[in-house]
Amino acid sequence: MPFRMQTRITAIALFGCAACAMADPEFARIDQLALSGNRLARHALVTCPGMPPPETGAHLLLTMAGEPLALANVVHTSESAAVFRFAVPDMLPTKVGPLVGWLIPADIVARTRDHWPADAQLQIAIDSLGPANRSAWLAGGTYLGIAVGDTFWRRVGGQPVARFDAILVTGTLTYTRIVPLVENPPIRAGDTVQLWPTPAQRRAGQTWSAVSYIGDGGAVPLVWIAVPPSNDFPTEPHVDYYRAGEYLGHGVIERRSERFWYARFTPLAAKNLESAPAVRPGDNVRIRTQTDIATRSYTVRVFDVDGNNALLNAGEVDHLRADDQLLLVREGQRVASFTPTRIQRSYAVTLRHASNGITLDVGDELWLTPPPQP
Repeated sequence: MPFRMQTRITAIALFGCAACAMADPEFARIDQLALSGNRLARHALVTCPGMPPPETGAHLLLTMAGEPLALANVVHTSESAAVFRFAVPDMLPTKVGPLVGWLIPADIVARTRDHWPADAQLQIAIDSLGPANRSAWLAGGTYLGIAVGDTFWRRVGGQPVARFDAILVTGTLTYTRIVPLVENPPIRAGDTVQLWPTPAQRRAGQTWSAVSYIGDGGAVPLVWIAVPPSNDFPTEPHVDYYRAGEYLGHGVIERRSERFWYARFTPLAAKNLESAPAVRPGDNVRIRTQTDIATRSYTVRVFDVDGNNALLNAGEVDHLRADDQLLLVREGQRVASFTPTRIQRSYAVTLRHASNGITLDVGDELWLTPPPQP
């Protein structure tokens, strides 16, 4: 079985590991380092004289003046030294000062990922592919906190092309079943896949997916959404569409298949159709979960206004109540609250104007509970 340790964690996680390493006495500090290699070679070697053989999967974090530079993998050990290698040596500054290394335990990701920030992803490489690309070994296992039942996905240009379901996990490898999300998905050994949902999304009970395809639905397009790896959903969950953090519109799941869910796309109301946003493959989709509803942690969007009324994308299925106080927050400050005046199955209506003169606009976001601090 081929084995190439190509586990990668994002720059955010790398900085987090650095902070942990420099604050935790359990992580060994290494001051005697010898750096060799050059930028033309596309890799560099770090020799640590006198270091005892590190455990499988351990990393060496290079720092200079307290700042992390690179994460290196062990390539050779002996009684007299351990040698590490890291790629992309141009991460190093032109003038390299005194280097300090921190030996990062193999299970650092498993220990810390429940505390990762919202935009940190766990990425690992495809080690090898099975016949006809129906299965894959991933270069990471239990020391990363991966377990049977975990799901990974690969996106190309944002579009989901394949899902990877973990069915066997060892210390350093994960065997997955591949579920294609496009015809002949472009996947090969060495490509990276991401844990889905991310550690922060899982911690918060959030579920995100992405648009795979836009079907022919007439005036209101039918959107194909990659089936998320969770069963925590109401019968007709709401979905919200985003692109690069910008809210585009909403919909409700109408039907489901093994690989895709299908929803219409309703853009935010616009003065003319030409200015309305259009959804496209690769756009992100937030799916409202039962956990969101039970904890009232979801937000409600104003998707249209009609005279003195504002139309909201939440209703009875989201447990919206007539006595709910919907909080409008602008620039981090609570500026008004609104109460639903009519609640239907999937939508609701509220008066557009608050008693203090604040007026709701299309796209405004309302909170059922006070939003978290930034």
